[in-house]
Amino acid sequence: MLKKIICLLFIFVAFPVVASAAPFVTSFSKVIAQQDLNSTSSIAIMVKDASTSKVLYSKNENKLLNTASTLKLFTFASAIDTLGENYKFETAFYVYGNNLYLKLGADPLLSRKDLYELVSDLKKSVNFKTIKYIYIDDTIISKVPYPDGWCVEDFWPTLPPISP
Repeated sequence: MLKKIICLLFIFVAFPVVASAAPFVTSFSKVIAQQDLNSTSSIAIMVKDASTSKVLYSKNENKLLNTASTLKLFTFASAIDTLGENYKFETAFYVYGNNLYLKLGADPLLSRKDLYELVSDLKKSVNFKTIKYIYIDDTIISKVPYPDGWCVEDFWPTLPPISP
């Protein structure tokens, strides 16, 4: 849904065209209506002609929103710079004595399939009759429920706290 709008905006920014505002108003309004974005999302859009700065389409253009997708690009660049291009996230189990440890790695690409494979390997290699305690090491994950920069008014009362 939102990806369609972002993709459309990217195309308009990357490949500016000379046109009247009417087709833009119709197409953006149509996409927003079809995806029912007005009831599920906060939307703020402004499309300008790159050569004339004429506004071709706008909706809630003065509304302040978090820069989620744009901010992800900066976070990604910072992570590569800090961690290095070849950094590997690792989620693993370790056995020490009679204890089993799950070491979380904060892997953003960890999937349900990866967890099933990890547990399957664990079942093959560990005798659970000897395991006394299971510990989860989550020290890599922040415990701050609302990090600096989050807009409090963007939260819905029914949502749980947000953290990495």
